[in-house]
Amino acid sequence: MALGLAPRLLALALLQEGLAQDSTISVYFGSGCFWHVQHEFIKAEQTLLGRDSSTYTSLTGYAGGNRLNSFGHACYGDYGGLGHTEVVVMTIPKRTLADFAVVFWDLFVGKNRADIMDIGPEYRAAIGVPGGFTSEYLQVVNASQAGRAARDGFWFELKEGQGDDPDTLGQALVWVYDTERYPFYQAEIYHQFHDDFMPGGNYPQSYNALQTELLEDGRMVRTQCHRDQVESSAAFYPMILVGMLVSQI
Repeated sequence: MALGLAPRLLALALLQEGLAQDSTISVYFGSGCFWHVQHEFIKAEQTLLGRDSSTYTSLTGYAGGNRLNSFGHACYGDYGGLGHTEVVVMTIPKRTLADFAVVFWDLFVGKNRADIMDIGPEYRAAIGVPGGFTSEYLQVVNASQAGRAARDGFWFELKEGQGDDPDTLGQALVWVYDTERYPFYQAEIYHQFHDDFMPGGNYPQSYNALQTELLEDGRMVRTQCHRDQVESSAAFYPMILVGMLVSQI
C-alpha cells in the first residue's frame, strides 16, 4: 500500500469525517510481546477516551493464524505452532481510530519492535481491522503513521496477511488481517495486565488488579486453555491445586 503524503492526509481527513458518527469498532494491534502493548493501550483508553477501570477494553490475545487447537482456540503453549502472533484488541469509537493507530506506530523503535530479544513469527507486527487490507479503516491506520514517518524518514509497508506469516523484525513491515477471517482469541487470564520485562515495566498494583475486575464483571473470561482451567478448578477446590503443587516439589 503506497500513497504520497498529501493524499494520505487528505484520505485521513475525509475518512475521519465519515466516521464521525460515534459507533464503535473492534481492532487489534501487535508489536512484540503483548504485555507492554496492552499497558500502552490502556493508557490510551484513559487519556484519549477518559475511560477507567470500569470501562477499559484492551485485552491480550492471539491472532493471524490459519489453525486452531482441538477446542477451537489458541493458547500460550500452542499459538506459535498454530501460526498466530501476540496482539491486543480494543473496542473504541470509530472517530478515534487514527489516534489509537498513532499509539501503535509509536510502539516501534525505528523499524523494530521495542523487545527485539523476542524473535520469531509469534511476535510479528500486525494490524487487524474489519475488512482487512481493502478496508477504509486500514487507510485511516496507514495515514496515521505520517508523523512517525516524518520523524524517522520512512513509511512502514502494509502487506495483506495470509496467516502463518513470517517475522517482521528488522523490516519496516506490518501484516494486515481481516478480523472476520482472522479473529482475536483472548489470552489466558495470567497474561492480562501483566508486568513487563522491559525497563519501566514494573507496573502499579492498581494496573495488575484490573485482571480481577475485568474477570469479575465479564469483560474477559477464563479460556479453555490449560492454566485457566486449572486455576478455575482451584477456585472451587483449592486443595486440588495444593495437591498439584505439592506433587511437583
